[in-house]
Amino acid sequence: MSFKSIVDAWTDDLTDHIAELSDAKVHRYSSQPLEGFMAETGERHLSIAPTTDADVPRPFIAGSPPASEVTRSFAVLVWEDASAEGSRRFDDDVANANALALYEQIVGRLMVQANTSLGVANGYTQWVGGQTPRVEASVRWFAVGFTVRYPLSFT
Repeated sequence: MSFKSIVDAWTDDLTDHIAELSDAKVHRYSSQPLEGFMAETGERHLSIAPTTDADVPRPFIAGSPPASEVTRSFAVLVWEDASAEGSRRFDDDVANANALALYEQIVGRLMVQANTSLGVANGYTQWVGGQTPRVEASVRWFAVGFTVRYPLSFT
């Protein structure tokens, strides 16, 4: 189990099963892409990466040999251009509703029972909340959080 396997599995799942993300510009493994949270007109970006508090071990769970249970935290970030709203000083109700629907679709994929082991053997993925869509500067963005718990045995 690795950060990479989890990020790759969830990126593939979301871009394969959610039409609005199928042509998104994907940023893997880094929660803060070097190009910043900028988007050109018509662009949508998707980033899946570990959070800064990525690993939390709980030592010595039952098992043979003894193991720790590790909880890894991840964030799914989606952002898109919203420059017209800022320059014209108006809310785009359609775009806001679409962003809310996309947020709910991502949460929905995290709630599919068959997806709870994506990218990890003997582990469990769980949705842990997020930040609903908002517009800041010229970008509409939102975040969805999830954790992955798995056993890590001594070697």
